[in-house]
Amino acid sequence: MSVKQIQEEILKLKKEQDVVILAHYYQPIEIQEIADHLGGSLGLSRIANKIDTDYIIFAGVDFMAETASILNQNKKVLIPNPESCCPMAAYLTPDKVKKFKANNPNLPVVVYVNSTAAVKAESDICCTSANAVNIVKRISSEFNTKAVLFGPDANLADYVEQKSGIKCIKMPEEGNCYVHSQLNINDMENDILELIKHISIKCSWVEFLSNFLFFRSFRFDTVGYFQFEVEHYKQDPSSKDSLNPLLIQQIPILVLDILKEYNYKPCK
Repeated sequence: MSVKQIQEEILKLKKEQDVVILAHYYQPIEIQEIADHLGGSLGLSRIANKIDTDYIIFAGVDFMAETASILNQNKKVLIPNPESCCPMAAYLTPDKVKKFKANNPNLPVVVYVNSTAAVKAESDICCTSANAVNIVKRISSEFNTKAVLFGPDANLADYVEQKSGIKCIKMPEEGNCYVHSQLNINDMENDILELIKHISIKCSWVEFLSNFLFFRSFRFDTVGYFQFEVEHYKQDPSSKDSLNPLLIQQIPILVLDILKEYNYKPCK
């Protein structure tokens, strides 16, 4: 069967079985095209809470499906590939968190949402990339400390520490997304600037290496750059850099088309 035929068969079965498909932005384009909703991991979990169906297929990694299930315990959340995992999340295990806590008994534990449910259970609070700075500021104030334990993303920890002024002890020191860790200014700047010209944004994902992070004028999470574009258009619809209203309505289809042009391949 061709990809198109497989997509058509999935759409048919989805309608017959009353199933909703949620797909993360990092999924292959062919998967995104048949999804009912696209988004980041936490955003999709919140969307799931509003869906009137008993079954949800979450096209993402294991911790994303776990989060969706935790927030929607009256629904059955299925993951197409149970062995699909996030290498960065795998850096931090419950046992490692316990050891860090034992060595730093007075420090609060902040865990990035990109972690397993078992790791989240050992934390004091969870955060997203969008609210990490505020979360760290708040919990350090509540615990009356000038440091926190933070994991598993070491790059996000660097960013939060720089923005908050609060020491982020990394759990573990080497925790990272291997895809983002391959990016640096010298190798990627021209390619990224070329992509920016197509979608008229000036931002980076906060999971990028710290030296790349601080180089850019705007820093958003994965969803943030879409929101930035919409707000940019609302503020000045006549700007030559603004997106056409029709394109605004078609986000993220616009991005899918751009990624096709760039022969986009998902993380593996």
